[in-house]
Amino acid sequence: MKNVEVLNITLVDHPRIKAVATINIEELGKISGIKVILGNKNFYCVPPNFSYKENGLRKWMNVITFDQNLWSTIQKRILKRYEDLENEKERSN
Repeated sequence: MKNVEVLNITLVDHPRIKAVATINIEELGKISGIKVILGNKNFYCVPPNFSYKENGLRKWMNVITFDQNLWSTIQKRILKRYEDLENEKERSN
């Protein structure tokens, strides 16, 4: 398993997008634009993506896709760091 390091998380003031993360994956490089999303029941991450229109509908396509095990590790590390940031924010208020 490749080493995944969360380099930065920026909190975002948006109803559903709560943060944007940058990570470094050993032997692969730095990846920016991973979003932390508030779903109906919990938080999850989405890879960097772009939107486009097809038949009048807005659709999204991921810029990069990950092996399922690697993506699971990435999400766990980002969500843990996000949770830590939110806890720090609450303590400082």
